[in-house]
Amino acid sequence: MLPAVGSGTLYLADSVAVCATVWAVWRLPALPPVGGGERRHEPVLRHIADGIRMVMRRQVLLRVHLCDFAALSLGLPTALFPQLAAQTFHPSDIGLLYAAVSAGGVLAALVSGAFTRVHRRGVAVAVSAGMWGLAVAGFGTARSLPAAVVWLLLAGGALLALGVFRKTVLQTAVPDSMRGRLQGIDTVVAAGGPRLGDLLHGTVGAALGVPWTVTGGGVLTVVVAALVLLTGGRRSRHGIGGRHPDQAEEEADSLGTDRSADRAAGA
Repeated sequence: MLPAVGSGTLYLADSVAVCATVWAVWRLPALPPVGGGERRHEPVLRHIADGIRMVMRRQVLLRVHLCDFAALSLGLPTALFPQLAAQTFHPSDIGLLYAAVSAGGVLAALVSGAFTRVHRRGVAVAVSAGMWGLAVAGFGTARSLPAAVVWLLLAGGALLALGVFRKTVLQTAVPDSMRGRLQGIDTVVAAGGPRLGDLLHGTVGAALGVPWTVTGGGVLTVVVAALVLLTGGRRSRHGIGGRHPDQAEEEADSLGTDRSADRAAGA
């Protein structure tokens, strides 16, 4: 849309959308903390360590984060889009490459109601990561713009599904008293993975070439997702090895959290 309407109009539309989001968040009802609002005044580093220990203890959380990190670092070649557009397609096509991933997510969101019928969400995370990697690998082999856009649409849909199922696992397998700490770890993975991916793709792309780097990153993502499925061990109701989510409360106790607050949340 940049050549058609200009940058000023696009930035204005973006600003309006952001303001609408801020207004929607402002209108949210009060969300008081579980347990009557009591605050535990403990060192911040201790809270961080508690969250890391819980991820390491609960295999379902560790494997979900591993799939997500692989998809966002190994299989997110957006840093190479400008060079790929210039070498394989046309420089003006770069907007379509960036937009196709988001468009795929929007299309997947239209049918996301079907996600509620998926009960083995851990498996769904790994499968979504594998589909994302497969689509990215296909995009790396595309030599025509329509084929590239189709692959990126599929990739965007898989990435949306990955995000939905990952968030669902984090909301259901983590007690209320630990959710903030686990959300912090999730934010680090979601924000740091793409930046590390930019570094990796830029470095490897300069050595091996853009198509090989994009395809190879997608294949590696598929490999990681397959390993997560194969090494899952005993399956929980989320579908990937690890203790049953009902044991999250007991694990939170061992990390020094308030058990009575978690029981209140369950009630």
